[in-house]
Amino acid sequence: MVHPIASPQVRDASIPLPLPLIVGVLISAYGVAAAGLQPFSATLVDHIGHHKRFIQAGLGLICLATLVFTLVDRYLDLLGLRILQGCGLALEIPPTMGFGWGIAFGPL
Repeated sequence: MVHPIASPQVRDASIPLPLPLIVGVLISAYGVAAAGLQPFSATLVDHIGHHKRFIQAGLGLICLATLVFTLVDRYLDLLGLRILQGCGLALEIPPTMGFGWGIAFGPL
C-alpha cells in the first residue's frame, strides 16, 4: 500500500510550494497538533477522570481519521486529517502515561 503522503496526489496546483515542503508540512502537522494539545488534554483527564474513555476516544479518532485519510486526495483535506490524527494522539497519550505510572509506582 502506498501511503497517501508519499503519493503524487499530494501535489496541489493551488499551492505553489515544492513537493518536499508540502510533504514535510503534512508529516509535522501530526506532531505539532499532538504536542500542542497534550497539556490541555492531560489537565482535562485529571479533572474529569475516566481515563479509559479518553484512550478509547483518542484511538477511535486516530482510526477514523486514518480510514478517511486513504480516501481523500486534496492537500487541505490531508492536512486537516493529519491534524485530527494528532488530536487523537493528544487525547490518548496522557491517560496512557497515567496508567503506566500507576502500574510502575502504584497509586499516589
